[in-house]
Amino acid sequence: MVSSHNIIILIFILLSLKINTELCAQELVLSDTITVKLERRVGNGPFPHASTLINPATTDSTDRSYGLTELYKNLPEGLDDHIFSIGVWNSDVLQSAWSRLKTGLIDSTRFQSAWYNDLTEEELARFVDEFVDTQVSLLYAEKGDEHIFIVDTDNDEEFIDEVPQYLKRPKPGLESLTYNSPITAAAVERVIDGKVVQDSAYLALNPFKGLVTIGVRSHSYTSLNLDGETKHIYLSNRGAGIRFDKNTLRVMALSDPFSEEDTATMAMNPVLQLELGERITTAYGSYRIVGVSENGLELKLLQEDENAPWYGTQIGATAPMIEGETIYGEPFKSEEGKFRILDFWATWCAPCLEEIPYLLDVNEFFKDYNFEVVSIADDTKERVEKFIGGRKITWPQLIASETDEVLSDYNVTGYPKYFLLDDKNKVVMRNYLLRGYGLVYEAQKAMQISDKEMAKQVRKGNLLVRVANHQYSKVKFSSEFTPKGAKPMYNRHNPEHNWERGFDVEAGVYKTQIVYEVRGEFSTRYKELEIHVTGEAGQVVELDFSKNN
Repeated sequence: MVSSHNIIILIFILLSLKINTELCAQELVLSDTITVKLERRVGNGPFPHASTLINPATTDSTDRSYGLTELYKNLPEGLDDHIFSIGVWNSDVLQSAWSRLKTGLIDSTRFQSAWYNDLTEEELARFVDEFVDTQVSLLYAEKGDEHIFIVDTDNDEEFIDEVPQYLKRPKPGLESLTYNSPITAAAVERVIDGKVVQDSAYLALNPFKGLVTIGVRSHSYTSLNLDGETKHIYLSNRGAGIRFDKNTLRVMALSDPFSEEDTATMAMNPVLQLELGERITTAYGSYRIVGVSENGLELKLLQEDENAPWYGTQIGATAPMIEGETIYGEPFKSEEGKFRILDFWATWCAPCLEEIPYLLDVNEFFKDYNFEVVSIADDTKERVEKFIGGRKITWPQLIASETDEVLSDYNVTGYPKYFLLDDKNKVVMRNYLLRGYGLVYEAQKAMQISDKEMAKQVRKGNLLVRVANHQYSKVKFSSEFTPKGAKPMYNRHNPEHNWERGFDVEAGVYKTQIVYEVRGEFSTRYKELEIHVTGEAGQVVELDFSKNN
């Protein structure tokens, strides 16, 4: 997900370290508010692998990030013939910058307005003026197949006293999903209740092809008894340093303890991952998640009447009402009666733009099925109008800042974010499973549209292009007759799972490119060819890349 311009890269990694000490199930005396105590554990637990790009450290005073990162010294010997980079991992970027502002290490006029002017008094109150060392220096070097990773574990800004890790870059495919780089504990400072305390961060490097990222490998856990049921509670902050807050909190409440074998099915499951304000349910009651401590060791639950109306963005809840005006001044209200995709996006968000071909398709395929797409942009009206012009984006567009509380109502803290609502305004699906092909297929499933009807939508036009399956995970088609960009091809509507797409095309010879990915390889392949179009109805072009045609 993209939050402003920070890139967060979510990678499936089967990683969890077991710790022998088990918490006994906490017996809770029920009251309006319950405080649940947890312990910190090393490893991802049941959550998806989250990583961030390593922030480069710079000694160039003219660099725009100069002063924001700590300076290193005393590099280890033997790296002269390696390509290496040095950067930092920061457990609390805003506190780090605040300390540097207040101690004069960076120019206040340069950073104050950009980072802090929009924060509330409550949000500002958590910062302390004294210096807080929230950063850990990292060194990554490579020479051929040799990859070296060094963590400044004692946080003294020196690498010479550290033990290097020698890593093997994982191969594309399954190995890259299951690759476990060593977890290293590094000393770091944090602020708790206005006091600076010592802590540790558990870090792991991800040396993927063309990209080196760092991830936090810890979560919180406890088990407790709710209404006679044992719930295993896991907390994550989506890899956002070691500080928990209302925006980063993710909770899983499982009936059985997590095991490593469950990671692939659990990690991106939007039903299991709960956010602040959502419910943990039992057979006899429900408990709303209302707060978390900064260290992730206390979770607050509010006992609710199980018969009370259920509103929110959790799957099964009635979605918050959206009411406002489109960018063209038309009134809009998300009343019952239509299935909807809610698309939270921005023109500056690259992952949002990658989803537009699927939004165009879901809008076109299901326009006659009591369905609509609604986009809410964290942007200006002028930029949105300019962007959608000529792109055949015809569905309602609202501006978030002009639509009361819509971002807070839907807990939108990054982009893109999607919700699928049924015709009763209940949340059917959300987030990750509505990316790419999932956007189309989840809408098809929710509206109970048959594969036969889906095939009619996919195959519309006088020309049908078909690509034999061969275990592809994604296929996109672009040609001289698709000037607005590549079009996704689809395969779930036919029993052979061949990839298909229909087009209305005049007779002629067209230069064409097929882009496809082989399942499990995480590599993109290209095929360029010419297509001879007759212009007559019913023409089918069959392609099989295994035969080199």
